[in-house]
Amino acid sequence: MPQLILWFLSPLGRLVGISTIVLAVFGYVYGRGHHDATVSIKETTQRESTKAVSKADAARRDATQRFDAGRLRDDGFLRDK
Repeated sequence: MPQLILWFLSPLGRLVGISTIVLAVFGYVYGRGHHDATVSIKETTQRESTKAVSKADAARRDATQRFDAGRLRDDGFLRDK
C-alpha cells in the first residue's frame, strides 16, 4: 500500500492521476452534452410530428366540410391553376 501512495506522489504518478481525472471529467461533460442533445432532438421531432398530424387532421376535417357544402371537390391546394 505505501508503494502505491509513493507512486502517486511521484511526478509520473501525479501526471497519470491528474490526466485520469481530467479525462474522466471531459468524458462526463461530453457524454452529458451528447445525451442532452439526443433528448432535445427526439423531443423536437416528436413535437413536429404531433403538430403535422394535428394540421393534417384539421385539413381533412375542413375538406370534408367543404365537400359537404357542395363546393368544388379539391383538397384546397392551388397546384391545378
